[in-house]
Amino acid sequence: MPPPPPPPKIDIRVDVGRYENHQLRLVSELVRAIKNELAQSGIPEERLADVTGDVAFAVAAIMDGSRVMHVKGQPLIPVVTFADDAERTQLFARPGGSSMHEFVHATVDDVFDDDAD
Repeated sequence: MPPPPPPPKIDIRVDVGRYENHQLRLVSELVRAIKNELAQSGIPEERLADVTGDVAFAVAAIMDGSRVMHVKGQPLIPVVTFADDAERTQLFARPGGSSMHEFVHATVDDVFDDDAD
């Protein structure tokens, strides 16, 4: 039996402007999904925006690596990248990683304002 083929090479490049747009879209999708799930679970309308923001901020901080985490005493720091191709071998990133948690509360305001119209 021949050996398995080597794994595909992954190319990561820096594209700060494009990265910012993608992370903002990701935050928006995250906020909308959390809002919808909380609404379906019966969170009262008057609490929905606050709870959505709190949950989205917590999740985004974990994904950003802004929350201190460790595995076997070593720092656990996720790094969010975005794929340029279906095979996920062409990625783009931003130096320093994502900062999604910084956009959560403004995004919550935008999502709730849009849905009120």
